[in-house]
Parts: sequence; structure tokens; C-alpha cells
Amino acid sequence: EQDISPKDLKKKYRKLALQHHPDKVKDPEKKREAEDIFMRLSNAYEVLSDTVTRTRYDFLLTQDIYEYDDKRDWSTFDFRN
Repeated sequence: EQDISPKDLKKKYRKLALQHHPDKVKDPEKKREAEDIFMRLSNAYEVLSDTVTRTRYDFLLTQDIYEYDDKRDWSTFDFRN
């Protein structure tokens, strides 16, 4: 949702972070998956909760870069720079 308020964003992040927190998972296989999801959630929240990085992110969504560079691993892209 591009028009989500900061308050609602934080609320959704906390809900998902609690749901996928690695400390709540006992199975080693599922724990690794939970760590990955939790890390991605944390990174996404960091980008989306800051107005400057959120503006950069929203701008990139409007561009066609995803079509031209579909092999790029966007999970490691740093929107802060």
C-alpha cells in the first residue's frame, strides 16, 4: 500500500515481526527461514518508515527498471544511498 500512514505501517510491521521472529521458532530449518523473513521485514520497515528513503523507493516503483533488470537481486538494493 503506497498510501499507508506511518502509524499503520508500524502496526503492520510489529504484527509481522512478532509472527516471524526467529526466537519463536524451535525447528532449525524453519528458524533459518524465519530469520530471513524477519531480516527482510526489518529492512523493508527501515526503508518505508523513513520519508527520504520511502520517496526514493516509491520513485523507483514508478520506473521500468524492474522490466529491464529482472535478474537483479533487489533484496540487497540499498535505497538509503
